[in-house]
Amino acid sequence: QDVEEAATEERVMDHHLAGSLNIPAEIVRLALRLRRCYLPFMATAATLVLLITDNISAKNIILNFLSITFISESDNVLAVLFLRTRHMEMMGKAAKEAHES
Repeated sequence: QDVEEAATEERVMDHHLAGSLNIPAEIVRLALRLRRCYLPFMATAATLVLLITDNISAKNIILNFLSITFISESDNVLAVLFLRTRHMEMMGKAAKEAHES
């Protein structure tokens, strides 16, 4: 889900900043690409390291899975907590507009 969100955010940014050279926007674009490529690798690596180094028990596997899921989903939870409904609607509209073009 984070990979899809990063791709959508990059499309929205590309749509709104087409034809302009903006250094902060390029930094955000790089961060989005890293999130899209690096995050799945790191989640997989964290899962493998925990499975290899920790005692294999149902409790440990479930707790480790929950902690990795919590960390990867925390940005969505923070968005729901801190953004108003109007902002969420604006972001959805911008994403839909960028996707259609």
